[in-house]
Amino acid sequence: MKTTILIFLITVLAVININAAAPCLSCVGDRDHQVLDDKGFERLDSHNVSRARRAHTLNDNYHITYQWDSRPRIGHHVLIVKLFNKDRQQVQDLDITADAYMPSMKGAHDTGDVPMKLNNNGDYLIPVHFMMLGDWEIELKFSSEGEELTRAYVQLDLR
Repeated sequence: MKTTILIFLITVLAVININAAAPCLSCVGDRDHQVLDDKGFERLDSHNVSRARRAHTLNDNYHITYQWDSRPRIGHHVLIVKLFNKDRQQVQDLDITADAYMPSMKGAHDTGDVPMKLNNNGDYLIPVHFMMLGDWEIELKFSSEGEELTRAYVQLDLR
């Protein structure tokens, strides 16, 4: 009986350690920095931009990269989005709104669409408050002159 309990506890602890060591796929430092080059842009039909610091194609005219000001944990963080045109020049000609929420608890921690602000470097910024561990998604809506062009989703799992 003691052996069975011991094996059970070791198994549980091993599973907890494996999950705790899983990387946050959208966190700074979990991926190598990607430079914008001819092969750096990735077409994502679902517009799931789950890899930080990597260029993602939104449509034929725009690409984005994003990163966090620091590794996301419970508390306040800033999502930084850079928008590039098809010539790979950083631009600020779209309006971007962000809605942060937990997909598993939709509506419970929903921020609603909040306009992203531009900083002096031409980056779009939005503060995000993570109030608990779990799955999070930031829905980015890109529009021009009031017409929505596309959406992208930043997904992460806080542990």
